[in-house]
Amino acid sequence: MSETQNPTIRDLIDTIRAIWTNRHTIGYTGDWLSLLAIRDRIASYEDTDWSRADIDAALADLLGSHSARIIPESNQKTLTDADRDAAIWLGGQHRHLISFAK
Repeated sequence: MSETQNPTIRDLIDTIRAIWTNRHTIGYTGDWLSLLAIRDRIASYEDTDWSRADIDAALADLLGSHSARIIPESNQKTLTDADRDAAIWLGGQHRHLISFAK
């Protein structure tokens, strides 16, 4: 995380990490969580007004700082339109899944 990072991005990074850590509460048991699930969970919070650009900036920071892995879905046929819409374009590819080191 960069020293000049704004509080919104820091809060979002903490929120994304918490969602991933508690992913079992939203029905995920594996190491990878879809960005769709992350975005849906954040959208369900009534007391926030984080934009897609804010979330994308937090995801980019996580990837750039090597705090998380964000990868494309290997089986593109399984992706729904919602999964594709929730993806982030980073490093020349759409990425759909996030994981943190345990």
